[in-house]
Amino acid sequence: MTPPEESLNQGLNALRNRYPSAALPHLLAVVQASPRNPQSWANYLEALIQASDLGTAGHLMEVVQRHQISDPCLQQQVQRLERLQDIQNRLSTSRFADLQTELHRLCQDDPDLAPAYALLGALYLHTDQPERSVTILQQGLELARDNPVILLQLGHALARLQDRPAAIRAYEDLLRLKPDHPEALLALGNLYAETLQYSPALARYQQLLALEPDNLPALLALGDLYYRSMQFHQALVCYRQVCSRQPDLVPALNRLGMILQFFNRTEEGIECFKKAMELAPEDVGGYSGYLMVNLYLPHDHWSAGNVAKRFGTLATQTVGTIQPPRIGSYAPNPLRIGFVSADLRSHPVGYFLESVLSHMDNNRFTLIAYPTVNKRDAMTDRLRGLFSHWHPIGLLKDEQACGRIRQDGVHILLDLSGHTDNHRLPLFAWRPAPVQVTWLGYSGTTGVPQMDYILGDPWVTPLAEAAQYTEKIWQLPESYLCFDTRHAALPISPLPALSNGYLTFGSLNNIPKMNDTVVTLWARILHALPTARLYLKTKALSDASIMELTRQRFAAHGIAPERLILEGFKLPRSHHLSAYHQIDIALDPFPYNGTTTTVEALWMGVPVLSMKGQRFISHVGESILTNSGLSDWIATDPDDYLHRAVRFASDPTALSRLREQLRDKLRHTPVFDAPRFALHFQQALEQMWRACMSCGEPLC
Repeated sequence: MTPPEESLNQGLNALRNRYPSAALPHLLAVVQASPRNPQSWANYLEALIQASDLGTAGHLMEVVQRHQISDPCLQQQVQRLERLQDIQNRLSTSRFADLQTELHRLCQDDPDLAPAYALLGALYLHTDQPERSVTILQQGLELARDNPVILLQLGHALARLQDRPAAIRAYEDLLRLKPDHPEALLALGNLYAETLQYSPALARYQQLLALEPDNLPALLALGDLYYRSMQFHQALVCYRQVCSRQPDLVPALNRLGMILQFFNRTEEGIECFKKAMELAPEDVGGYSGYLMVNLYLPHDHWSAGNVAKRFGTLATQTVGTIQPPRIGSYAPNPLRIGFVSADLRSHPVGYFLESVLSHMDNNRFTLIAYPTVNKRDAMTDRLRGLFSHWHPIGLLKDEQACGRIRQDGVHILLDLSGHTDNHRLPLFAWRPAPVQVTWLGYSGTTGVPQMDYILGDPWVTPLAEAAQYTEKIWQLPESYLCFDTRHAALPISPLPALSNGYLTFGSLNNIPKMNDTVVTLWARILHALPTARLYLKTKALSDASIMELTRQRFAAHGIAPERLILEGFKLPRSHHLSAYHQIDIALDPFPYNGTTTTVEALWMGVPVLSMKGQRFISHVGESILTNSGLSDWIATDPDDYLHRAVRFASDPTALSRLREQLRDKLRHTPVFDAPRFALHFQQALEQMWRACMSCGEPLC
């Protein structure tokens, strides 16, 4: 046993060096050895206060008062504690501004009082001032370097600022003090997951769930981690467990609705989103999830239009009283164009956007980026160099982001996300720019009444389907997108059928696009061509359960497993593109056509068989193939799709010749000719502005 004198010296040294948590066990030993010594109690109480353990300190104060232990030093600590407790008790009832003023006064009166800084930092964080919170908490940490409350709040504030490395360090420091701290374990796991450090994230979630098996946020986060790491079955198990334990938890229902589509249960997923919308009718997240999953269904759900409109109504209801944006000059030079997107990175949006921006006339247009997430890769760096300004808005509320965009004087603001992840559609309801356009990231209406146009082309957005959109249709004259070929320089291989002795159909599209109608038709093709194979490669097939389910789905139509070639997704992109070396003919799913997969297949010399549809998402193949000079590869119905597949497959000589010539032909077509596309895009922007000026107001 350590002698009391040594414990006292160790405790006081730790306290003097500003490590109150480290001092606690030593000073407690002194109290236990000398329970009638007021100074021992004063030292221990000071350490508890500096470590922000106000609960234990309050209990200790009751013991001191009950035993009538009195001393000036002890009384000083009691007064400090009482003042802190008074403020803490009023956190839920007093105005935050009043509490902040009082805490600032306390920090001035008692500048070494660490918990005052902890409370003040937490208040600034609660009032959405993370920068000030970090400053205050760092001051407090200088006073108490192992204060767990300060470390926790500092981690939260740094995470809010998206300084993930510093936030991780704060949480790790806290866990060295308290290895089983639930809130820190969850927050740290989330940060590791966000930074793609899946192993340490998994370890933290599992540690927390071992301590608290019913911790639903941790179980939900674990499901998200499994989803990100392409362990879809494990993710499904987690989401189902959460929903079984709390059936009315809306975030879990939304996630379950999303994951079910990978298991060919899209209709069941739709029901999850419907339930989420019923439980939380004001939560726009469920509406976006419903609209996204609806795209995969083989039949048109016209109710989706009503859901989109409801989304727009909700978004509009969040808008305060604001003045409309200033129109300004009839012919501003240059036009200021803003781009709001979560996907300014290695993502289909990034692939298509880079080619356009590279050929924009900087004398006529100033380009401003508004990324909604803090994700960066090589593509992000290339895109950033094409913008005049780069203003992240991920940390800004909609009203703040609106102010930022108006301050930048944006004339035309483009949404590149639609209802996809991390979108900022409610921002557009604030009308930050006179002209607002949705383009590229989502194939359907946003439902936001303040969105003026959807930018398409004569094929994806025919005027006859205008009733499907709350926006006005603006058609580019040829293609609505353009593919950047500069970073897809992989050579074209010879037709694989010539060496294989059989023809290989293929698709690199997401599994949810492969609904039962698609599987039935593709199975008919394989029956019509008994030696043919079907090659499927996508991220979901990295999960063994989904790979087996895919085999079973085709087996139900009499297709033997050896006729299927199934692979998961692998990086880098060159590996992805090299998969086309194994494919003779690519098959386009429906109604959700491929986009990036279609243009990549064509660029790799692989023709794509598609089918006409009845809405944007099922017109994409029609648009790309028509603008690539391959109209003969567009079927009118499933029987025609089958007929064309058999006919094209029966002429390997023609397929080989097309494969050899296709890339050179594509270079001069609208989908692959970036200068040509940029010319049309720029003309459209200028025409939109003139149309707005003719109205004399932004809502034109």
